[in-house]
Amino acid sequence: MTHDIMDFIEYIHNEKQTSKNTEVSYERDLRKMNEYLEAQNVYGVSAVTETNLNAYVMF
Repeated sequence: MTHDIMDFIEYIHNEKQTSKNTEVSYERDLRKMNEYLEAQNVYGVSAVTETNLNAYVMF
């Protein structure tokens, strides 16, 4: 999922012209969520469910 995160950061940089601070914050938050999901044996964007996301928010 790391590749997907970097693709997203590149997208917001190029298309939305976000600030560096925004990009760093999004990347940090997405990497933390990715670590949580991998610890739950969830790998890849297509494997993430609404339940996974709700559990992460409650974490």
